[in-house]
Amino acid sequence: MPTNNDSRNRATEVQPTTDSWWKQKIHGWNDFWFQGVDPLGLGVVRIVLGLVTLFWLWSFHGQIDALFGQQGLVSATAKTTLAGQNEGVELPRTQWSPANWMSTSAIHVVYWLGIVATLLFTVGVATRWTSLIVLFAAATFTSNLFVELEGDVLLWMGLFYITAAYVCIGWSRPSVSPAFLLGDGRSVIAQPFGGRHSDDPREGSVAANFWLRVFQVHFALYMAVSCLQKLRVVEWWAGDALWFPFHSALTTTYDSIVEERLARSADLTRSLYGVATYAVIIWQLSFPFLIWRSGWRRFYQWTSLLGAIVLWSGYQDPAYAGMLLIGCMSFTPAQAWQRWAHRVLGRSMQANLQDAKEGQAVAARSVGKSGERIAVASGRAS
Repeated sequence: MPTNNDSRNRATEVQPTTDSWWKQKIHGWNDFWFQGVDPLGLGVVRIVLGLVTLFWLWSFHGQIDALFGQQGLVSATAKTTLAGQNEGVELPRTQWSPANWMSTSAIHVVYWLGIVATLLFTVGVATRWTSLIVLFAAATFTSNLFVELEGDVLLWMGLFYITAAYVCIGWSRPSVSPAFLLGDGRSVIAQPFGGRHSDDPREGSVAANFWLRVFQVHFALYMAVSCLQKLRVVEWWAGDALWFPFHSALTTTYDSIVEERLARSADLTRSLYGVATYAVIIWQLSFPFLIWRSGWRRFYQWTSLLGAIVLWSGYQDPAYAGMLLIGCMSFTPAQAWQRWAHRVLGRSMQANLQDAKEGQAVAARSVGKSGERIAVASGRAS
């Protein structure tokens, strides 16, 4: 026969409390932003971002004077004049640049200093300071009247957040050690090649998690806003937007367009362009909502490879292609990066053990053969 205590216990189990629901939401919110994680994912993003930045900086090689010099194609004074007196002239959105107040020699120094700093930053040397130099170099060379690409904005955004992460890492336990003063690259240099992987969140980095989250949210919003911007253009509604990047104005002629329209596969080709155009719109609009789910995350990361190919080959914007891959890759959780690193370490350790065993076997056979020779020689002597 049930007692009153049993009834009260069942009522307590069945009736959910509002406080526990709110506490779960608050804890989830706090963990999303402020949970300490292994900075391995941040390090992977840093390496890929450093390679993209290095490629982007090197693209200006040999054109520094023409694009950014005071006596170049358009000087800083001409930029100011155009911006102040000609309201009908559309200038780049990022027209401000430290290069406007530098001499040509100083611009060259900043350029080569940025190249060296990017190399050091990529391999994880003194990341607390090299990241700041790379960010300053990017701010110097992201503004000119002849190179205005959307990838430049994304590149500077990514560098800003990753720099903030490396500047803030370690401040929970400040010290005078070189690792704290310079910043280190343990997030990739040490861990995948013999470093320690801790599953204890208390040993993780709050700064790495927080700034990666800010970058993720900003990147997701950028994808959505970029899609809304596309919907203002009639070619995206008509399904013809992706036709233009694959038909350069320098090589496409009237005759080639007519020939393409009269071809047997013209209808199929136009249909494929339309499907691809609408797929891009759906991809970008749904990105901020579905990228957080593990199954959809893999879909967006794999399809971003195709998007990067189109951006590089069609739109001629390698910075945007690289940042698209980096942005999607940044959503990979720390646990996934740890499993990947353990898998790589496990294979390398097994290979080393196998090599060691083979080496021991060879040494044993050599010792055995030497012993046999000594025994034979001793028998002959006797």
